[in-house]
Order: sequence, then structure tokens, then C-alpha cells
Amino acid sequence: MIAGVIVVEVTRDGQRVPLGRHNFVSMPLAGNRIVLPNKIGGLAAYDVARVEHSPCRTDPETLAEKLRTEKGPWCLIEVTMTDPMFEI
Repeated sequence: MIAGVIVVEVTRDGQRVPLGRHNFVSMPLAGNRIVLPNKIGGLAAYDVARVEHSPCRTDPETLAEKLRTEKGPWCLIEVTMTDPMFEI
């Protein structure tokens, strides 16, 4: 689990809108599409524009300790909206 990922939407006019912290089972890559809850209780689809992260050790003991003690995000994902009313 990739925990504490901050997702930021980059709008057409270049503004950066934080969409909050999210957890992912696997790290999205630039060019992937992700689906997140929108403000009205539905889902919105986003294209991943950029991923920035710091490397960290992944052995279970170190990872468990990091999850308990660190509050900062390990990853920042910039996205652009592709579908504001995504339906499954």
C-alpha cells in the first residue's frame, strides 16, 4: 500500500487545486488514469500528468515504522481532469 499520497489537480489555466491525501495499492505512473471521489459524492476520472516521490526502504519493519511515525506524504501526483462525472 502506498499511503499518504497527495493528489493535486492542474487546471487548464495552470492553477493547482489540492484533492487531498489518498492511498493506492500500486503507484500510478504518468499517463495512467485514476478515479477519485468528487465533491458531490460521485466519481471523477483524472489523467496522471506527473509523479514525484522520494525513495524509501521497503522492508516490512522499516515500512511499518515509517507508517507509525511519519506524517508527511511520500508522493505527490499531479493530475488533469478527463471526466468530471465518471460512471462505472
